[in-house]
This record gives sequence, structure tokens and C-alpha cells, in this order.
Amino acid sequence: MSQDFEKNLRNLKNISLSENEKVLMRDNLEIHIKNTTPSKVESSVRKGIEERLNNWRDLKGPKLSIISLYFNQFKNMPALIIALIVALSGGTSAVAVNSLPGDMLYPVKVSVNEPIAGLFTVSQEAKTVRQGKLAERRLQEVEELVANGVFDEEKRSEIEARLNDHINKFSVNASILASDKNKAISSSELTARLEAALIAHQDVLGKVTIKIDTSTSTREELVAIISLLKKSEGDVKGHREKIDLKLGEDSSDEDDNATTTKATTTKESLLGKQGAAENVLASALRAYERVKPELSSEVNFKASEIFAKATSTLAEGKAKAEKGEYADASEKFHEVIKLANNGRVIVLSNSISRKIEGSDDKGRKDEFRKDKERDGEDKGNASSTRIRDNNDDNDDDNDSDSERDSANREREEGRR
Repeated sequence: MSQDFEKNLRNLKNISLSENEKVLMRDNLEIHIKNTTPSKVESSVRKGIEERLNNWRDLKGPKLSIISLYFNQFKNMPALIIALIVALSGGTSAVAVNSLPGDMLYPVKVSVNEPIAGLFTVSQEAKTVRQGKLAERRLQEVEELVANGVFDEEKRSEIEARLNDHINKFSVNASILASDKNKAISSSELTARLEAALIAHQDVLGKVTIKIDTSTSTREELVAIISLLKKSEGDVKGHREKIDLKLGEDSSDEDDNATTTKATTTKESLLGKQGAAENVLASALRAYERVKPELSSEVNFKASEIFAKATSTLAEGKAKAEKGEYADASEKFHEVIKLANNGRVIVLSNSISRKIEGSDDKGRKDEFRKDKERDGEDKGNASSTRIRDNNDDNDDDNDSDSERDSANREREEGRR
């Protein structure tokens, strides 16, 4: 404990502001003074402060435009808090990456590191990916807290609030992405990925709840967050099915509840649906082939059945399209998309679960290896001690033999 404290203290001592960070702090202090200085402060004092800030700006160079825009949202914060945030966003931000709820640096991770990283996600697809990854990161934090035995109600509530925010933002971004006909399949795949992650983490956390050594309080918090994950999974799945329903259709259709009916299906719209079905199935099969060796035989069997059904359904849809049965063919193609993404979710959720559990096993194996090494060192020390003791005993025996030889020689000389 003392070593960790000293290490953290050394890290804190090494923190310093760069010139850019100093300029940034000055800008935000200036904003704070202009907007929150009490009216009772003499105008001459306020004017003097502003003049000094302006002189500093002239000496220190231009503002950081992107970062300044981000920190403008903190203009109503006390200057001390702003200064603290900026200071911590330097060297400490790297240390904060692995922090967990309850740690001193966790606010830096979620309120500084992550938002600043978000400034550089420009495309709609990147924004969707980012929110999905942040949601998965919150779930990983749950598992680390549980492993450390410190998962309590306060930490669960904080993670739940952030998780809900990430999932809501993900859904909004995924919907916008799906409105682009060229990006609709990507939106569907990303949504299936998040759905799979929610299922996987439910599975992993569910196994922890039935462990004998899991405390009652931890088990209660796990049950609560698993319930949230189950609801979120349903919401994400419903959202994905809406996206899947419109894949290959004209993106000008603004009605989310609109479906391709028998009366409106045309050859042109059918070709779009067929292309979407083929692409989604091909993408799902590629994802399956990548992780197939690491899946259990049960999951492989189930996935193979689903993808075989999707492949045969695609052939049926093409046959109906050739006969001019466009509406029936469209329904078949939609069924292909549904089957392919359901297969994708099953495959990915199992793969993610195994990776999470594999990571835990690796951690346990590392600890076991370290314990064995320590035991080996103890045994080695004990062996060395025994060898030294044996050598000492041998030396004593040798001394005794020498004494006996000397006594025998003396007696022999006496008789002579």
C-alpha cells in the first residue's frame, strides 16, 4: 500500500502544465471572470484582472480553438475547478485510463479523457462506434469492480446512468447512420454488435451471481444491473429490427413503421432488398468464420443451422423474384437479414463471453504462477538453509574425528 502511495505521489509531483495548457487555463479563467464575478467587486479591480489576462494572452500566443470550444461548457464552474481539470488533463490523464468508479482519477477519465477523445470523431459511423465502445467499457468496469470485491450500490448507480446515456446516444447515431442508404448495413452490423455485447456481459455477470464466494450485497447489485442489461438488450434488438426492416429500401421513406407491402413492391425496390440480404448474410458469415475455431461445439452447431437456413431462404427469395412474385420475395429477403443478424448476435455474444472469461482465467493463472514462483523461492531458501545446516553438521563431525585421532595418538605415545 505504501509503495503504491509513494508511486502515485511521484507521478503527481511530475505533473506540469505545457504552454498550450497554460493558455487554455487563462482563456477559461477569463470566461469565468466575465460571467461569474460578483457585482460587488469593484470595477477597477475587475478591469485590472482582465488587463493582466489580456497582456498574458499577447505574450503567450493563440488559443487552442478545438479544446477551447470544449471547455467553454465549464464557464460557470469556479475557477479552481477549471484549473484542476486542466491540470489533471496533462500527465495524469494517462494514469486515469485504467481507473474505476470510486477511484480518485475516475472523474478525469469520464469527464476529460473521453469527451476530448470524442472531439475527434467526425463521421456519423465513428460516433456510433464510439458510443458502442463506451457502453462496453462501462460493462468491463463492472466486471473489474466485482473481481476486486468493491461493487456496491453507489458504483452501480453511477455506471447505470452512464451506460444508459451511451446506449441512448448510440441509438440516435445508429438511426442517423441508417438513414444513409450506403451506410444502413453498417448501422445494422454495429447495432448487432452492441446487442451481442449486452448478451455476453449478462452471461458473464450471471455466472458470478451463482458463485459461492460472491457476497450477498454484491449479488444484489449484480441482479439489478443484469436486469438493466436485459432491458437494454431488448431495446437495442428492437432498434436493430427496425433498421433491418428498411435495409435496401428507398431512404427517402421517413416512416419508421412503413413496410414493403404487396401493393407497393416493385422490381427496383426488390433488387435493393435482395442486395441488402446478400451483403448482410455475407458479412455475418465472414464474422462467423473468423471466430468459429474458438466457439463451443454447441454454439457452432446452432450458428451453422441458422446460417444454413438463411442461405436456403435467400435462394427461395431469388426464385420468387424470377417468377415475378416480388412481395413474397421481399419477405424472404427480409427473413434472410433477420436470420443472418440473429446468427451474428449468437456468434459474437459467445465469442465476447469467452474472451472475457479467458481474460479472467489469464489473470488467475498469472497469480497462480506468481504464487508458485514465491513458493519456489521459499523452498529454495529452505533448501539452502538445510544445506548450510548439513555442512555445519559435517564440519562438527570432522572436528570430532580430528579430536579423537589426536587423543589416540597421545595414548599411544604414553604407552611407549
